[in-house]
Amino acid sequence: MSIDRRSIGVGLFALGGVGALAQVASSAPAPGGSKVTTVSVHPGPDSVLEFDDRRVLEVRDSLTATLLQNPSCLAGKIGDVLESKYPGAVTETEFPIDYVERWVNGHWTHVCILLTQFEVDFGAERTVLVEVEVSEPK
Repeated sequence: MSIDRRSIGVGLFALGGVGALAQVASSAPAPGGSKVTTVSVHPGPDSVLEFDDRRVLEVRDSLTATLLQNPSCLAGKIGDVLESKYPGAVTETEFPIDYVERWVNGHWTHVCILLTQFEVDFGAERTVLVEVEVSEPK
């Protein structure tokens, strides 16, 4: 399964922004513009689940303790938490490194992005996506 994350981002932006649609946890940017880790949880494409569905909230809540301990935790740790909670139902996709220009604090910044996506499959068109994005100015 191939997902064009740029299309998803444009679609979410048009609908009112990722923050309004997804459950998002983000580590605060460190001084000097170092790495920022963002974790998003939302229904998968073509999923019949809504944002307030108990399965979406359950997946989100299963990650809360880990993120409170380490807001910039690695995608591998998040994958471990999901796999232990939902054995055999988690598929991991790591996208190739991407470079983009982002508007950050009043100016354009060249940013390197690594995106890892976890799909938790509850069957019958009921999927929840967890996306871990690590971005770093270059």
